[in-house]
Amino acid sequence: MNKMHTIARENLQHFLYAYKESPKEPGLRIVYDARKSHAQRKQEDQQLALEQLRATVNLKVAFAVRANTTYDGALEDESPIQKKTVSFKKGDFLHIYKRYSPDWWIGRVVSTNSTIGFIPTARRLARLVEQNDDEQTLPGDKNALM
Repeated sequence: MNKMHTIARENLQHFLYAYKESPKEPGLRIVYDARKSHAQRKQEDQQLALEQLRATVNLKVAFAVRANTTYDGALEDESPIQKKTVSFKKGDFLHIYKRYSPDWWIGRVVSTNSTIGFIPTARRLARLVEQNDDEQTLPGDKNALM
């Protein structure tokens, strides 16, 4: 019984010593900082988006669409790279080079000196229109349901 007690105590001391030393070793931190992780993930996503945007310059146009609505990219919060969001007017023709995500294409407005950037897909534009309609029918509005 005494020998088992000694072995258990040695194992416990070894475990406690290893636990004390672990933060000095490289690897994962014990304390997880969600804000830092989110910022790091967002920075990595932006870097990937920028690389894909640069690689698109060498691609051919996949298809062209005509805009059914006006879109101001400067007001967009969820673009992969906010400064690289393309704005367009109703009736503009857009060249689409590739799909970046379900909500974003990489393309440009068909005009001289236009730059390649991120264009919202029809799905994203439809969602934005729905959000705007919901915001316009606020409870204080005359047209809102009681």
